[in-house]
Amino acid sequence: PVDISNNQTIDGLFLGPAGVETIKSIHMFEGEDGKVRTVIGMRGDACAKMSAPNFKKKNASARRAKVFLDIETPAVVE
Repeated sequence: PVDISNNQTIDGLFLGPAGVETIKSIHMFEGEDGKVRTVIGMRGDACAKMSAPNFKKKNASARRAKVFLDIETPAVVE
């Protein structure tokens, strides 16, 4: 679990010691339209999917949401 707020970056200084090697950085920022955006920097050929299945668009005043990050890394062939 990571607590990240708007206009914040989590990078290798935090992720490395936590044993996260696939993610290079996570950056959250507010766009010009007022919506929060997230950029996930990945290492190598890995890919990520982010979702917040319990976040309800109807509740515009919600300030917090549980976000899930699914990471897929390519199989290593030896």
